[in-house]
Amino acid sequence: MAEILFVKIRVLFWTASVSILFFSYLITKGNSTSQEINRFLFYSFLLSFLILIDDYFYIHHFFRIVLHIKNTFFYLIYPAITIFIVKSFYKQIKETKFLNIIAAYGLLGLGVMIDLLSDGRILKYAFLPVTEEVCKLLGSLIWLIYFYDSCSYFIKKK
Repeated sequence: MAEILFVKIRVLFWTASVSILFFSYLITKGNSTSQEINRFLFYSFLLSFLILIDDYFYIHHFFRIVLHIKNTFFYLIYPAITIFIVKSFYKQIKETKFLNIIAAYGLLGLGVMIDLLSDGRILKYAFLPVTEEVCKLLGSLIWLIYFYDSCSYFIKKK
């Protein structure tokens, strides 16, 4: 029961992040001096939206059950997109409180690792599902905080 509550709260955090990023993108879109900032906000919006859709509809479970594609394959998409965003927008990320996004990625990654290890029956203990959900919940909250702060900073900078 607690896991369902955590997922619902997490979806609210992802939705707030997506909304903040989308409207910040629209606000900065017309400013020609912030093309890189605008692209950073847009790609961050797309990644956040992808995570929101996956978290809400459990797309990775669909891939595993219906298409017989393992979660590990699907979970590699997120780090690949993350590496692309970090490499492409390193300068913009460096201007922000980037330790928050590092913490968010760390907690989300830990949640995914717990999920993968428990699916493979490598890890077993009673509180494993709750631990996974708490990591993901805290990661999504810190993600929201990071993008709220960053978007506020970039809009003021405009």
